[in-house]
Order: sequence, then structure tokens, then C-alpha cells
Amino acid sequence: MSKISEDYEYYVEKSHPVVFPGDLVDWEKYGKEYLIPPDAVSFLMQYQCFSAYDGRLLVGDPGVFSGILPLIFQGDPDFHHRDTIVVGHSAFGRLYCWSSRYGGIDINLINATMACNGFIRPESFMKRPEINFSSLIDSMDPDVFDEEDEYGVLLFKRAKRKLGPLGYRECYGFRLALPMGGYRTLDKLEKLPAPEHYSFLAQLQPFTLIDWGTTSNFGLREIRQVG
Repeated sequence: MSKISEDYEYYVEKSHPVVFPGDLVDWEKYGKEYLIPPDAVSFLMQYQCFSAYDGRLLVGDPGVFSGILPLIFQGDPDFHHRDTIVVGHSAFGRLYCWSSRYGGIDINLINATMACNGFIRPESFMKRPEINFSSLIDSMDPDVFDEEDEYGVLLFKRAKRKLGPLGYRECYGFRLALPMGGYRTLDKLEKLPAPEHYSFLAQLQPFTLIDWGTTSNFGLREIRQVG
């Protein structure tokens, strides 16, 4: 087994990944097919399926979520499910995807938005694809993998305490989906099968491609509808 890089050793120290036993993924195959950077493949081969940041982020078999991307991309001229995989997901419904064409794609199923810096700024992806990948599953602030309630208070710790920790194929979902008029409150959360719940959310509304800008020019910008 290849030794993981210093960057991923630091990631392990920071995120404390917990491996789900018995779940094995052929990350070498995915790496070759989807052009995942070698240092990321070495890390994924060692940890396979895992949760990180106390369970806020779950990483594992892309095949589990392969049916969701066609529902989101909807025949889009620029994005296609055949060159994209779901690498991981947050506890509440953000998909962290990797495209062999554009690199990282961040899909927020609750807000129906999609961000892809490699599509908007292809030069950034071509220069440092390894940074592009690591940014999918890494953050200086674990709260980016969390979700706020209607008062702006983070939900993850309270949801975990009430409902228990998540398995890889599970998520915390609002009992009535927010696009259908549900409420962002703890009492409306339940533990759900992630593939089914995410597929349901993916069909409720069209997705919007957004741009978060750069460090020198930060600001949300809507680009166009996906599909």
C-alpha cells in the first residue's frame, strides 16, 4: 500500500477519520477512470469508507449515489454523470463530487445549487488538480459540513445527540423537505437512507450553477440553471 502524503497525514490529524468496517471500494479503478490525483487515491485506498470531522462528512463508494447525478444534470451541455462521481456527502445533503473534466463539484441538495470552480476557472483546475480534490473533503472549519436551523444555530451536534451517529448510507433529513414548505428545526429531523432521500431532493426543483468568487473578489453570483 502506498504511503499517504504529508498533506493527507495532516488531514488525518485534523479530521480524525473513522473507517466503516467491511465497506471496500476500488479507488484505484475510480482514480484511473476519473483522473483522481495519485496522492488522493493513496489516501482513499488506505481509508476506504469513512466519516470525518466527528461524522459531519462521510466518504465512500461512489456507486451508492450514482443514480442521483442524472437527476441533477438533466442533460446539461457541460456536465454529465458519466464523467462525474460522488466522493462524499455531508450529514445533511451536500454532495462532494469529482469530475474528470472539471475537478471538484459541490452540490447543495437543500438549496438546489451547484458550484464548480474548475468549470468557471479551468486554469485553476489544470494547475493544481490535487488541491482541487483535497478541498472537497477538507476545511479549516468543520462547520462548513454542518447545517443551520431557522435561527442560524448549527444542527449537527444536536442531531447526532438526538438521533445517533450516521452510517455511510445515512443522512439527517427534514421530515418535510424544505422546498415543500418544511421547517429547519431539530424536531423535524430524522435519520434517513441517504441515496433515497437525496434522489427525492434532487427532483424537487431545478439546480442553479453558482460562483462563490475568489479570495480577492468574494461574492455569490448566479450563473445559469443546470440542465
